[in-house]
Amino acid sequence: MTTTEIERDVPSNKVDNKIALNKASGAKSIEKILQPDGNFTIIAIFDDPSSKKEPTSTRKQLSLPTVESTGSTTNSKTGDDSISSSSTAEELVLHQKIKAMLEVLAFTEGTGNDYGKIVEGTVISSPLHPELVGKKNVSVTDLSQHPNILVQVNANLKSSAAGRYQFLKKTWDKLEMPDFQPKSQDIAAVKLMKKRKMIQPLLSGDLHSAVFRGSQEWASLPTQSGGSFFGGQPARTLSEIETKYKSSLA
Repeated sequence: MTTTEIERDVPSNKVDNKIALNKASGAKSIEKILQPDGNFTIIAIFDDPSSKKEPTSTRKQLSLPTVESTGSTTNSKTGDDSISSSSTAEELVLHQKIKAMLEVLAFTEGTGNDYGKIVEGTVISSPLHPELVGKKNVSVTDLSQHPNILVQVNANLKSSAAGRYQFLKKTWDKLEMPDFQPKSQDIAAVKLMKKRKMIQPLLSGDLHSAVFRGSQEWASLPTQSGGSFFGGQPARTLSEIETKYKSSLA
């Protein structure tokens, strides 16, 4: 059993001291994350909380309900010890907490269950579907590959975001998926979660840290300051995300 503890807003001149304190308290791994304001978030993972020495600093941990899956796939249990951050995206996509985060992403990106959704705006380029040029707020049914549709979102922003999780064309190409079908999109989104180191916090019940890390991949997820890492679109609030996440676990 492991537990994840976090301490936010640590000044840079105190980071080394905080890391040393966590090591002295028995942390098996420690990570520091630079916040947009220049301070750091310290994330420490402990094997056995009952044997850990009481740290001198104040830490916060988000507790989320444990939900057992009624499905036949054992890996979909939230408490399954066989699943970890090193598991493959194909394995992780079956886990209830990861599936709940996928629901959150669809919610924050505003796509619902539409795997063919193109970012809202006016289509200005569409090599695969030229008939869509000039149209607004479109979706596609051909999911054999990324639609590669360029949209004028506003006066200052153009985007090729598509699918349930709004993959940019250049991002999708790097993921080397066989097609753009729902299963491929789900797995691809989990690959991006792994890239942004969101998996361990999710499995440990630390939704906030997972969201903050994911904000560098999805503009609709808030940074610790509450805004979007990229700008161009407003981020959802942590309160909205918590509500959606918990309802998706139920």
